Amino acid sequence: MKKEKLLKMRVFGFIALFVLGVLAGCSELLDSEKDVDVENKGKGTVVIKLTDAPFPVDLVAEANITVDWVKLMKHENEEGEGNGNGNNEEGDDDGNNAFVTYELEENVTFNLLDLSNGVTATLAEMEVPAGVYHEIRLHIVDAGIVLNDGTEFDLKVPSGDASGLKIKVNPALEMNGESFAEVLLDFDVSRSFVLRGNMKHGYDKVKGFIFKPVVRAVANFQVSSGEISGMVTDSAEAVIENALLTLIEGGDTVTSAMTSENGTYAMIGIPPGDYSLALNADDYENQVSVTVEAGAVTVQNFVIPVGDEVPEAGEISGTVSDTAGVVIQNAMLTLFAGEDSITSANTSEQGLYSFAGINPGDYNLVCKMEGFVSQDSTLTVMAGEVTEQNFALVPVPEDED
Repeated sequence: MKKEKLLKMRVFGFIALFVLGVLAGCSELLDSEKDVDVENKGKGTVVIKLTDAPFPVDLVAEANITVDWVKLMKHENEEGEGNGNGNNEEGDDDGNNAFVTYELEENVTFNLLDLSNGVTATLAEMEVPAGVYHEIRLHIVDAGIVLNDGTEFDLKVPSGDASGLKIKVNPALEMNGESFAEVLLDFDVSRSFVLRGNMKHGYDKVKGFIFKPVVRAVANFQVSSGEISGMVTDSAEAVIENALLTLIEGGDTVTSAMTSENGTYAMIGIPPGDYSLALNADDYENQVSVTVEAGAVTVQNFVIPVGDEVPEAGEISGTVSDTAGVVIQNAMLTLFAGEDSITSANTSEQGLYSFAGINPGDYNLVCKMEGFVSQDSTLTVMAGEVTEQNFALVPVPEDED
């Protein structure tokens, strides 16, 4: 018989939850939807950890979820593409799937706001049969918000909770040999708890929250993904707490983070690639380009100008199209001062982009779009003026790799 494999699964996000050994003494169940020959195929071990993305922590004391079991789906068919419902959607189980389930001895409640800046919590550690796993099911039985003034909101868990919250593992997790793996679940609190009302106008204006869990799963995150971290300060070297950092890919939010009382932040489990990182702190906004590599830490600090150091700004805007004049959506524009990336943006549906609040000076603007040859342009920004820069991209030649 093959030796057992070890798999760890971690659930996490910007505000992370790290619970060590929460499944100690729990029972292991194998659903009968499709039998798995455990003796012939061997076993591995899965560890599940919980974390989340940021939330207005200055106004909210607790963002709680209660979990009673976690399930790992194994696809028995060769294609193994699941039911196609997409991330976190409820739906009927696929007859070609088998499940390994761990039930906690008692329900466990996590305050997701206790987790931040790369901290994780072990939600489950389990042995699993060899194979390819494409989905995790997280069974949330309760959710709630507690404001700083003591007001509590008990929230309705979405329908279909009997089958658990469906979280796609992409790319899929493959267990074979004597492998050991960890899966990170990034629980985005800021998008999972939707505010009804307006906190800016006082606690009495808060009507409640809607619970719409948003979770992403990253397999073998310690080796397959990277990390982004840094510090936010002002030009007087004062640290900035509760600044919001949002990681964007092609116009879609990947995850987010909020700076600690020390002005630091961290985003973990980020797939390799090029991203835009947006900063929002009070009335200051900035966006830069960052590149993430597997197993590496990308450091990106921000310095917010204050007082007399804030110059009158200029603006850069324009359009991106192909040589036939057809506008191009989601082209990435990155502004450089020397070798430093200053900010970045993606074109809209109309092919438009703009950079506001740009300090006067000389810059290099780079335009990239998949399938087209990249272009760059040197330009000068003047105080109080708009600098227009358009791009007409040339398709990559068909015979070019």
